[in-house]
Amino acid sequence: MIEIINEFIVNEINKTIDFYKEYFDFKIVETDGNPITWCKMKKGDCYIMFEEYREVCNEIPNFPEKVSSSNLIKFKLSSRKDIEILYKKIKDNHISIFMELKDTSYGSLEFGILDPDKNMIILSC
Repeated sequence: MIEIINEFIVNEINKTIDFYKEYFDFKIVETDGNPITWCKMKKGDCYIMFEEYREVCNEIPNFPEKVSSSNLIKFKLSSRKDIEILYKKIKDNHISIFMELKDTSYGSLEFGILDPDKNMIILSC
């Protein structure tokens, strides 16, 4: 195995791309479709992919109905200052927060948000 990349199935890929650019500074490295139906994004050495639900259904027979995920993805940031700045930006822009900023019993500072498709993301340092 040479890498693992999370791929989220999304309803509106352009909205998702804009969200990950705006809040996490990801850059597009690859796309497919015109208009775009699949996208690979990168920040540093980290990658994430997105594909529109309708496209996945076309590619994979009997793909299950899209439902809210109970999975978490964790983005590790480098410092408390980075977490606090991002938390303020998220709050100021009224992004859905499912876990308020807190110091954990295991020594991290964390908070949790929902992306436009309600994927749960924990921001941690």
